[in-house]
Amino acid sequence: MEIEQVEVYSTSEEYRRPIPTAVGTHYRRDNILVKVTATEDGEEYGGWGEGSPLIPGYSGATRNHMADDIVKRIAPDILGAEVNSVQDILDLIGRVKRNRYYMMCSLAPIDIALFDLLGQVNATPTFNIVREHLGLEKYDVEDLPLMPANFTVSRNATETDNRIGEILEEAEEYVSRGCTVIKVKIGIFKDSDVESLRRIHDHFQGRDVTLFADGNQAYDSVNEVFDVLTEIGDLIACLEQPFHRDKTHMSAELNRRTKHVQGMPLIITDEGTSSVEELENVLLSDAAGGCLLKMVRSGGFHYGIKAVGLLEGRDDFKFAPCSMTETGIGTIANIHSALAIYEHCHPSLGFGFDGPLQVIGDEYKNGRDTILYENQENGLYTKDANGVWIYDPSQIVGLGSGLGFEANYQYIEEITEHKVTLYLDEGDMIMEEDGEVKVMGKQRDILKYPRY
Repeated sequence: MEIEQVEVYSTSEEYRRPIPTAVGTHYRRDNILVKVTATEDGEEYGGWGEGSPLIPGYSGATRNHMADDIVKRIAPDILGAEVNSVQDILDLIGRVKRNRYYMMCSLAPIDIALFDLLGQVNATPTFNIVREHLGLEKYDVEDLPLMPANFTVSRNATETDNRIGEILEEAEEYVSRGCTVIKVKIGIFKDSDVESLRRIHDHFQGRDVTLFADGNQAYDSVNEVFDVLTEIGDLIACLEQPFHRDKTHMSAELNRRTKHVQGMPLIITDEGTSSVEELENVLLSDAAGGCLLKMVRSGGFHYGIKAVGLLEGRDDFKFAPCSMTETGIGTIANIHSALAIYEHCHPSLGFGFDGPLQVIGDEYKNGRDTILYENQENGLYTKDANGVWIYDPSQIVGLGSGLGFEANYQYIEEITEHKVTLYLDEGDMIMEEDGEVKVMGKQRDILKYPRY
């Protein structure tokens, strides 16, 4: 198939509540959606992707930075390209990555859209396209492996330290919806984190609920974290990213001190493994026993494919797949990535649904963005039969082709603040923006030089 057009949607939507973390509080979902159009044997296909910067302190990028990356540094490389296999996509992504003036979250929507397209053209779910490339057995869509649902509550969401009751109430709500893993953000109220985690653990004692804690890069002492884990390590399944993403040596020391001690949780990274290069560094330094798998942050499907190569011969490092603050496009892509490399995912940490559960519904969306993985069913579906997502609410992952959803253009139009369309016309790169058509220059000339 030949890549003919790239549409870049700069979107914004309010969260149900502010999301405070140790690196900053954010109030709106400001993401990039991308539609890549390609033709195969005269038939047109449209693949969708999504990238999320969250906040600059998390990814190093902003939404506008991402849009600029795609327009100036990524689209010129992919327009007109022929893509007929996973290897073609990897080669194309590799060509883009040689021009390093971009962020991984900017590359993610393009990567995801290309894999969506490849699945559509081959009438195969994207996760099976990837599994086949990796030499793994393809899944029967009627018998997908199971993942428990995971949702995050946050002590950091309180202005004071005495509102644990509200957090328990929120956690109870999501457990009642079917979530069996609750992640608790800690690190702001350090003096009482231990007490609060005990209260949450005791609240759900005797029920099928797993807890893990997210340190949100809030700690700066290995001894401090080790002391906390000595008290509550047996109550949580893992501790996520206690130190700054650049402090890999501290994570390595903590992992060394805890990995062989009975009753200590798994140490995993998040921000510290945002790229393949960072993941390789964590593996080489033995800084963790696992990491989060976030497609919209780490560049898309190629991240998981490269990761499997790095993990060859190892079974001591596992992924915890999850969404961040994306729409149904990014979340469904994350689910495909988890199914694509399921053998390398941690079975008890589940799939995180933070993103879809955080967004305020609009008048044309009925109910909340809620999706649950039901053990009694084969796959994923939305609880609200009327639908709340960009994709068809009756869609079960694995049925259909590519990512397997229908775009809700009314929703996309409602949340889009700015749109740019890019295509080629007799060798010229054309950009349509705000009703104006501009010639960016000859594609061959644009590709000659670094695009700062």
